[in-house]
Amino acid sequence: MGQFTFAAEAAPSGVRVPVGAITVPAAYALEAGSFLSPARRYAPEDAADAKATPPVGWVGENDDDADVLTSSVASGGVWTNTHGIASVRWINTDFTAPRWYQVLRAPSGALHIVARFTSNLDAQYEGVGILVSLDADSNNTFVFCGAVFRTEGDASVTRDAVIFGVNAGVNQESNDFDNVFTAQQLTDGVWFLLERDTTGNVWRGSYSTANQATPPTSWTPIADSSGGTTICTVNGLNATTHRVGWMSQTENVSGNHAAAMLYFDASYGDPERQDGTSNPAGTGGGFDDTDTAVQVLADIDIGAAATLADADLQAALAAVENQRYGETASWTWSAVRSPSAGAAEGSYAASGAAAVEGSGRYLNLWAKGGTSATARGSLHLPSLQIPYTG
Repeated sequence: MGQFTFAAEAAPSGVRVPVGAITVPAAYALEAGSFLSPARRYAPEDAADAKATPPVGWVGENDDDADVLTSSVASGGVWTNTHGIASVRWINTDFTAPRWYQVLRAPSGALHIVARFTSNLDAQYEGVGILVSLDADSNNTFVFCGAVFRTEGDASVTRDAVIFGVNAGVNQESNDFDNVFTAQQLTDGVWFLLERDTTGNVWRGSYSTANQATPPTSWTPIADSSGGTTICTVNGLNATTHRVGWMSQTENVSGNHAAAMLYFDASYGDPERQDGTSNPAGTGGGFDDTDTAVQVLADIDIGAAATLADADLQAALAAVENQRYGETASWTWSAVRSPSAGAAEGSYAASGAAAVEGSGRYLNLWAKGGTSATARGSLHLPSLQIPYTG
């Protein structure tokens, strides 16, 4: 009986991403689970006239009553409203105060908004804070949580934390925590937390005077006159779509009143259930869309004789893009092989058209994301395995 000899086939190998070795540029964030995402941002550019160029994803209302509106990337996305001489309010049928908002959808889960505001305490009466209303033409169903400063006729001064709810022009709840802030705290910046439970009807407000750039972990509930925890019930604000943002109002202004939003972040209880067509949970403004390159693989030695097919590369790249619910960001890739370390980027293409450029033992791979400032997206780095033989 004859003996048969079988030719040995090349054993397949694969390249995995050394996640811990990646240098993450400022345009990206490495989130829990090793999802690489375009970074969140509050202002798209330094804007001397942010009324004409508002932070990405935001809409302005009553902009003309903001005398000067600026945004600054350099100072972390600070957004400042300097009032003119107008006296503006947000109550009953008088909705004349400047406000800026994002339309957010809440298919399920509790709404959670964290923001930080400052005021220069220049007006006789002023307010700045979080404002949420229905995404509808009517503004008279809303909830406000923020700071109010007022000087009384007897020369006394109060600096209050307030939560205030209205439905169809009818006051639902109005609670304030009297005179809890100092002038220095309001000029440094005060934190506010507005939370809605899963029913959509119960809203709670809290504050913190922690003088820090990141959200605090400890909050003081805004209490009513009896000292209890404020519960603001606003019937009719349990819709799935809201205008979520901030408002700044002033009365009897001297002409130099300024209020600023230093930080803003809105999220729902279940961030994986966001609608991909809306600006999704957790975004203060939008996503970086500068198309910055991030090097995912750097000088990985696969051997000079290795075979890496374009089709295998394309399938591997497509498998890691936008794995989370509602993600739609566009990604492009550059893959380069070279005989020595330190190769430069090549041409970029979508995953379905990516091709390996060059030859040699060292493999480099770059990605670019964020071509849309309002499209959420990520790469799940642990899932990236590029097969090759040799």
